[in-house]
This record gives sequence, C-alpha cells and structure tokens, in this order.
Amino acid sequence: MRAPAGTVYDPDIDDVVQAELAADAAAAAAREAELREAMWIAARADELQALRELGTLEQTEPRTGDEAVRDELTGEPAGTSRPTSTAGSRTPWPRTSGTTAIPPPVRKPPAF
Repeated sequence: MRAPAGTVYDPDIDDVVQAELAADAAAAAAREAELREAMWIAARADELQALRELGTLEQTEPRTGDEAVRDELTGEPAGTSRPTSTAGSRTPWPRTSGTTAIPPPVRKPPAF
C-alpha cells in the first residue's frame, strides 16, 4: 500500500502488513505450544521411567496425555496403534489412556 501524496507510510494501518504479522504471531504461538507439549511429554516420560525403575509405576495414577508419553517411550509415531490381538500375540495393547503400565523403552547396546 502506498501512502497518499504528502503523507508518511504507516505500516500499522496497512492491511497486508497486519495480516502478515498476525499470521507470523499465530505460527509462533503454534510452534511454542508444540514445544511446550514436547517438553511435557519428555518430562513425564522421565518421571514414569524413574517410577518404573523404582518399581512403583503400577501405583501411579494415569494422566491425560500419557498415551503420547507411551508412544515416546516405545518409539512409536504419535497417533499410531498397535495391532489387535492375533494368534501369536498374548494381548492387544489398549488405546484407553491409563489402563496399563508403560513398557520399558527399547535400549540399543552402545556402538564402539
């Protein structure tokens, strides 16, 4: 937008500039929310891992979001589900939050 003759351009009243600033702010807020969620998942995963090592995980009350933590600990992509029970498996993995203990993470031996 060009300023009318004899006036000074003011980006505060330019609709295009304001729309871009609003889009940038929304994208930054979304990135910040994703980062906060990832940090919460990592902290909860550490907490549950410590409880498992202490042998008190079974006594822990489930929290909202623990499925994402389980996915983090098992290395599964978020939102995927394990296959239902087949002839070779013992039991299916329930998708209801908080119904089972989080399995231990798969640990790879160090490479030398």
